[in-house]
Amino acid sequence: MMKSILSTAFFLSSCVFGAASSKNGSNWAVLIAGSNGYYNYRHQADVSHSYQILTKMGGFPSENVIVMIYNDIVNNSQNPIPGKLFNEPGGIDVYDDIIVSYSGDKV
Repeated sequence: MMKSILSTAFFLSSCVFGAASSKNGSNWAVLIAGSNGYYNYRHQADVSHSYQILTKMGGFPSENVIVMIYNDIVNNSQNPIPGKLFNEPGGIDVYDDIIVSYSGDKV
């Protein structure tokens, strides 16, 4: 699990810093959180945060980021702030303006 997280983090940092200089739109990213249920909140929040990093800091056009999340957390009855996702306490809403390409059973 830790190896997977580290390789994902390395990939994202490589993409962000590599794309920041070119901003030519030729880079693509696929972000996937295949788990569902409120107990897996962090998976979908982390993918949403990655989307924000890639599109706002990394120079990726939103149409070049494919997001696959089950998308059952943001409006879940257990979510204390419906319509929003946070990847850290006191953080910003990372679900804001995200474009979900595939959700539900399509993931």
